[in-house]
Amino acid sequence: MKYLLIILVLFSGFSFSISKDELRERYKNVNEEDILLVCDTSQTNPDLKLRILFTISEKSDWVNLEMFNDDDVYQLANIFKMKETTREFKIDIGTDFDILIDRFTLEMKYDRSKMQCRKVDRFSYLIARAEVQIMAEEIRAKRKI
Repeated sequence: MKYLLIILVLFSGFSFSISKDELRERYKNVNEEDILLVCDTSQTNPDLKLRILFTISEKSDWVNLEMFNDDDVYQLANIFKMKETTREFKIDIGTDFDILIDRFTLEMKYDRSKMQCRKVDRFSYLIARAEVQIMAEEIRAKRKI
């Protein structure tokens, strides 16, 4: 009976897990059930080159991060491992510093820089994403060669 219970627990965990490909598709389509954050340096006059968009799913311990990539002049989107505590989201981006988002103040910290995030709905998130994409297209269009 004990072994049967262990097997049931293992298989139930597998059925609730979600693959990275499914997450990428979910993040690409922007699901209303996820936590959608837009982080800017200033609420009144945001620098779109520094804007960071987060999609945090409650079904997984992965988070989607979107930002402008200055090297490729393109909007970069990638998923990273996240650790959730009662106080903050800790996102491991593979460098010496993790991104920390305070769950009460929505202040994002990375190394010594700070940004203020705001929780938005799907429509506002798509507008914020489009603003960064349009800015990237305008920068690419200004290139001489």
